[in-house]
Amino acid sequence: KVTQAAEQNWAITKDKFGVLWLGGEDNFVNRYDGTKWTKILLDQNNPTIVRALAADENGIIYVGGNNQFGYIEPDSAGTRTYKSLKSRFTTASDITEKFLSDTSTIKLPATSEITIGELKSLVIKDSIVYFLSDRTLIMYNKEVDRLSYVSLRALGFRQFERIYLLNGRIILANNRLGLLELKDNKIILLPGGDFFKFKRCMAVFTYESEKIVVTTLDRGIFLFDCSTGMVDSSLLEKKLFKKLKEEFWTYSAVRLATGEMIFGTTDDGAYVFNASGKFIGHWTSDNLEMKDNVITTMYSDPSTCSELWISTTGSVTKAYVNLPFTQFSEKMGLLGSVSTFCKFNDVVYAAADQGLFKSITDEDGRRVFTLVNDINSQIFPLAVSKVERDSFLLAGSTFTGIYRINSN
Repeated sequence: KVTQAAEQNWAITKDKFGVLWLGGEDNFVNRYDGTKWTKILLDQNNPTIVRALAADENGIIYVGGNNQFGYIEPDSAGTRTYKSLKSRFTTASDITEKFLSDTSTIKLPATSEITIGELKSLVIKDSIVYFLSDRTLIMYNKEVDRLSYVSLRALGFRQFERIYLLNGRIILANNRLGLLELKDNKIILLPGGDFFKFKRCMAVFTYESEKIVVTTLDRGIFLFDCSTGMVDSSLLEKKLFKKLKEEFWTYSAVRLATGEMIFGTTDDGAYVFNASGKFIGHWTSDNLEMKDNVITTMYSDPSTCSELWISTTGSVTKAYVNLPFTQFSEKMGLLGSVSTFCKFNDVVYAAADQGLFKSITDEDGRRVFTLVNDINSQIFPLAVSKVERDSFLLAGSTFTGIYRINSN
């Protein structure tokens, strides 16, 4: 299912009501309730590109963008409106000193020198919403409506990329230092976290226990143990690890509730692996109903095993995953009207008015269909037959008789 959205969407989330929210260009957030799309305009005086979205337990949507942040909630009439927190930033509490180990050696900048920056990600833990830019960490206590911030540059940090909430821990990705943890008003390097210094960590998700999968833009995809610091580069098949590292930018990644890992690239669609790292599929506009191969973000609701949302340039695609159905289309090589499917010798056969087709897996891991022995006349009935120990497939042609396909 493909729908029109912003030209580029950079963030997707879902609220407790099952409503989907997408943030992108043009200073608005898209809301999709399953039947219709609604645009919610943000601050007209300070337009932005939305980079981050998250929903809390009450269904309030928090928004982060370029020099802009706030939240969406219903007003007294029930109309969902955006409330910007930007104007309150200059009067927010500067709590940088609480994060310093030695306040006598670091000079704090004046409030006028603090800037919001581009808020690329945000997380919600308990009553606190954490907005992160490359230079500033903003904290909003939604229970008491209090705003505070930490000047990351005053702490000596540069170039933060993302913030993640994993197993109750707040993890920060820094392009210069690697992976760090925010804990007890301190930002500390994780054991072995310096392996990821000078690597842009674009997506992180939990693998098992203390192990997480770290997706870098162009330096590979790794399994990282947060407690021991061990890094494993062999999670994915070697050939695909090298391909994703050297040929494409991997910008987004999600893990489905059933364990599959999906990595979105900026020009070659999505690569799919099972829970053990075996390559099982390559999704592109050539074989799926996606409009484009430039994937900017993806979203999978952990409580709903059957949905995956994929944002590409100019559209968003809803993929039905973990369902007892498989969809076959012309993009997979099926030509003409299909009358019958059957499975024989672990191969799917399709009878169509343009011939007999069978499914194969190509070198990219995609399931495609190809003509069987150049049988291109109209095929209607298919029947798997067995005579004593010999099994075979019978295919009836409207014009050229009956074909027998043996198990070999």
